[in-house]
Amino acid sequence: MKMRGLIGLAVCVIAVVGIAWAGTASAAPISIANGDFNNPSPGAYDAFAWGTVPSWTVTSAPLNGDYYAPQTTARVGWFPPATPYVQMDTWNGIVSVSQTLADVETPNTTYTFSVDSEVGPGYGHGNGNVTFQVLAGATPIITISVPDTALNSAISWYGDNFGTLTGTFTSGASVTGEPLTVVLSSATMTRIDVDNVKLDAVTTPEPATMALLAIGGIGALLRRRK
Repeated sequence: MKMRGLIGLAVCVIAVVGIAWAGTASAAPISIANGDFNNPSPGAYDAFAWGTVPSWTVTSAPLNGDYYAPQTTARVGWFPPATPYVQMDTWNGIVSVSQTLADVETPNTTYTFSVDSEVGPGYGHGNGNVTFQVLAGATPIITISVPDTALNSAISWYGDNFGTLTGTFTSGASVTGEPLTVVLSSATMTRIDVDNVKLDAVTTPEPATMALLAIGGIGALLRRRK
């Protein structure tokens, strides 16, 4: 009876620890400054100058930094979108903007990266790939790269037909803790609109840690039975 009781006890503890393990993965958004491009505040058409995007670094030129935001007054012939976004026009070479985040790569973590994007009407000529990346240090860990022809085409001149592109990556048990950087690059000779840049992280405890918890739990219960 004692042996059966111990076996039953062990099974119960392992089951409880297994349930706890399943519930210990914690999801959290990683902060990307001005990832929704709502800074400066909506309400003004062309609210920032060409070549600048608040909280972002222009890593190559030229950049059409038109900031399309809801207008407070009507402008004949112009129809701004309901939400701000950033537009990148590329006439020579590749246009990129980047942001190094406060967070670093952590072990046993699944990262989910998403970007809303569209190609301007009349663009999308198949001249190259639109590439969105997350880097750990100088190493890309997530790369979303698609031809500009694969993006939704804007119906008008303003952001009105966004589609979401998503990529994931799971880090190993050992990482060097490099800072994370987001890089958005357009294809050559095209115009892309970008909005709602997001990065989420879900960290799962190592199996060895959960095994130690299980052993410790069984030992504690055995001591209580004595």
